[in-house]
Amino acid sequence: MTTILWPEATTAANYYWVNGTGNWSEYATHWAIVTTPTSASDYHVQVPTSMDDVFFGSYSGFSVGNNTVTIDQTIVFCKDMTWTGVTGNPVFTNTGSPSLRIYGSLTLDAGMTYAITSSIFFNATSTGKTITCAGMVINGPVFEGIGGE
Repeated sequence: MTTILWPEATTAANYYWVNGTGNWSEYATHWAIVTTPTSASDYHVQVPTSMDDVFFGSYSGFSVGNNTVTIDQTIVFCKDMTWTGVTGNPVFTNTGSPSLRIYGSLTLDAGMTYAITSSIFFNATSTGKTITCAGMVINGPVFEGIGGE
């Protein structure tokens, strides 16, 4: 008997945070495939993976001051995380001691509040990645990616 195995096709996706305050795990109401979703089919069916880029911006629905994006899972992943052009001073925070694992670059925005109390693990395995703090302090960054820069 012969068994043939082939890898399942995997592709990276863009995840856009929309609808203001919420938890990272709420993919069906906050992680959209477009910046202006109009139907349920415009949302992802799972949270971001280590291959996916996540974006927070003027389209994120942070119109009222101090909206909060909360990491509410034990481990969360993404490739690049980009906060640019956000309005309303959103807060990025966590509950418990989650593991935030970024496999690419991180860009924070001066118009936000970074309140993550646990370490961020940077797991890039290739060069050319950047960390832009926009004046914020990242608690205990851990660099684990072999070959990353």
